[in-house]
Amino acid sequence: MMYKKTLHFIQKYSSIQNLSKKELWFLGAFIFVMKLLMVIAISFFDWKEGLSFYTNAGDDGQYIGYSENLYQTGEYYYDFGKSGVKDYFFRMPGMTLLYYPLRFIFNQTITINLVVIIQVLLSTLSIFKFIELINKYFNVNNLLFLFFSVFYVYSAFLDASLMTETLALSSLIFCIYYLDKSLSVDFKKKSLKYLFYSGFFLTWLIFLRPFMIPFLLLFLCYFLFRKRHVVYFITFLLPFLLIDGAWIYRNYKNHNEFVILQKSLNWYDNGNKSLPAKIHFIKSFGFKWVNFEENSQSTWFNNQFEASSIKIPDNSIFPERTFVGEMTIDSLLKAREFMHKVVDKTLMTEERIRADSEASRILNKFVRTLKEENPFDYFFLNRVRLMMSFISPNPHKLFIHGSYPMNIFITWMDVFFNILLKYIGLLGVIILLISQVKKINYLILFTSIPFYLLFLFPYVLRIDETRFFYLSLPFLILGLLILFSKFNNLTRILIFSSVFVLSLSFIIDLFY
Repeated sequence: MMYKKTLHFIQKYSSIQNLSKKELWFLGAFIFVMKLLMVIAISFFDWKEGLSFYTNAGDDGQYIGYSENLYQTGEYYYDFGKSGVKDYFFRMPGMTLLYYPLRFIFNQTITINLVVIIQVLLSTLSIFKFIELINKYFNVNNLLFLFFSVFYVYSAFLDASLMTETLALSSLIFCIYYLDKSLSVDFKKKSLKYLFYSGFFLTWLIFLRPFMIPFLLLFLCYFLFRKRHVVYFITFLLPFLLIDGAWIYRNYKNHNEFVILQKSLNWYDNGNKSLPAKIHFIKSFGFKWVNFEENSQSTWFNNQFEASSIKIPDNSIFPERTFVGEMTIDSLLKAREFMHKVVDKTLMTEERIRADSEASRILNKFVRTLKEENPFDYFFLNRVRLMMSFISPNPHKLFIHGSYPMNIFITWMDVFFNILLKYIGLLGVIILLISQVKKINYLILFTSIPFYLLFLFPYVLRIDETRFFYLSLPFLILGLLILFSKFNNLTRILIFSSVFVLSLSFIIDLFY
């Protein structure tokens, strides 16, 4: 009896088109609650006292700081390191759109928690909109799509933080959904309304993640392909022209600078020579970019002020390929010693300036020697290494440092989903793209995003920070489900078994 009921449930809910309006609302509420419970679980593993939806992570402080300063002083700025120097352009006010109005009603703690809850709500709504959209073009199991969307642990971690990834993904999905709606109706007034909605969410996406601005051009090109009238172009562009126009006007009027987006791309150009040289060294050799995660080459350079809770790895973190020409580990040790002197305020200014120049000279020599002696590594192979690192499982430290044995289970679960989605799912997206290569149709909007991110970060910017790949998530799930629909049960079991074994081996290496 139970088996029959379970089978009936799975068959019925495998497509939301089978559901009544009441059943759809029930499913939506259930998914929302499940996502909130995942967020609470992540916050619990962040060692918080008391119930909290929010987990402090990464760049949260900057987004909160800009928004809080706007509320407190009426001025949108952030003071890095509390030095008294205000920065007005490092972050765009995408997060402020949610934070600022709530702050007038609630204190800061409640406001932050409410922002997280709203993020989860928008994420839930966007998932259902995306399922509704893909059901028009593909035959995929909606229940499986919801399962991967809810129980991917890294999603819960980002839902619980204010690093903009979750809001950006919701905005991206809403943008594509309303764009499709505008192209699917014949009534001009409705089409223009949906286009305006799509343009608004694209604008919000750009204000949250400015590197997505090329999609403004991509979507406009799609209009051109569909031979839409110029009024459609204007309607779609109008939200961006108005909102970004106001942002540009504010920047010029208040600060006499013409800033279209933000000024965070070369954040390390802070006046010192050694920090840009270190970043250039890390990028050129295809090493791990972030200095707040264990076992990264960037962390090896950390001084007493940088991520003090993270253990400095030993010298073996650098592979043999690092030491080109006459450059040795002793050279790197000298460069690090000089870099630490740069931030040592007990030293004379002249000595700190000399140390800065010397560290820069050594690190630049590493890069120059690599370029001369191993140009294939410099121009190509190290970018491939970054690409593999970009899509590799990269569990957040809170999964590793949580209470045993739940930390191992959560880390394994996250690694399992990472491998399944990033490797198998990406393969599915590639197959989907190849099958449609002769057609220029709506599928380009589904397939272009993962490849754009893969090209932009590891290859162009030479950054391997995995959270920037998060905007690919729904498309990777789609690719996974499409690929699995082509296999029989035995093949699926073999794939899952392989991923299971691979993730277990990764966890063993991670913990032991």
